[in-house]
Amino acid sequence: MSALLTIGKAAKRVGRTRRTISKWISDGDLPVALELRRGDQIIGRWVDEDTLLATYRQKLQADPTRPRRRDVDTPL
Repeated sequence: MSALLTIGKAAKRVGRTRRTISKWISDGDLPVALELRRGDQIIGRWVDEDTLLATYRQKLQADPTRPRRRDVDTPL
C-alpha cells in the first residue's frame, strides 16, 4: 500500500510547487484520496503517492519541450 501525502509533501516528492499540485487536483488530473473539511472550508487534502507519481509521469510525457531538452547537444 502506498503512502498518503499532503499537498506540500507531494510537491516536494515530485519537485513541483504546491500551486501546481493544487492545479492538477482542480483540473481533475489528480484525485484526492482524503479531504478534511470543516463546513465549507477545506482543512487538509491528501493524495495517494502512487497516483501522484503516475500523474507526474503522464505530465512529463505530455510536455512537448521535454524531448527537445534531452536531444539538444550542448557544446562543452
